[in-house]
Amino acid sequence: MTRSLPALALLALTACGSAIQPLPGTYTIRTAEAGTDTCDLAEEVDLVGESFSLTVNDDQIEAAIGDDRSVTFDCLMDGDEMLCDPFTQVQDVGGDESDAVVTIAWDLGGTFADESTVEAGELGLDYSCAGADCAAFGDDAGISLPCQTVFAITASL
Repeated sequence: MTRSLPALALLALTACGSAIQPLPGTYTIRTAEAGTDTCDLAEEVDLVGESFSLTVNDDQIEAAIGDDRSVTFDCLMDGDEMLCDPFTQVQDVGGDESDAVVTIAWDLGGTFADESTVEAGELGLDYSCAGADCAAFGDDAGISLPCQTVFAITASL
């Protein structure tokens, strides 16, 4: 069968724009390597074997980390790439005694190889602190704030 050049171009554009629809379920992290790690968490945190769950409703995807689903991302697919809105946690760590409010901004995203495999994912944590006692909190926690740790991950169902 011979195809015309315009037909081949259309076929190529159609193939490039094809989208992967991830399967819902619990994805297990298979590999995790720290890239940026100004928080020095890479030696303390082993993500291999940890999981996140995906709930899929048409174009909307919800990704949740942890058994209690306390960290939840709203995501969408762009071709084979899952793009998630950051999730932010704010905690007053100073209590009545001191002035320190820590913010953790979580990032999650990745490229799917197929409907059940994340081949190039990323899980990031950005820590910041506001208040007069942030330096003391950082010293107690053994970190210098602000800091960031980003893990390159792969995961599958």
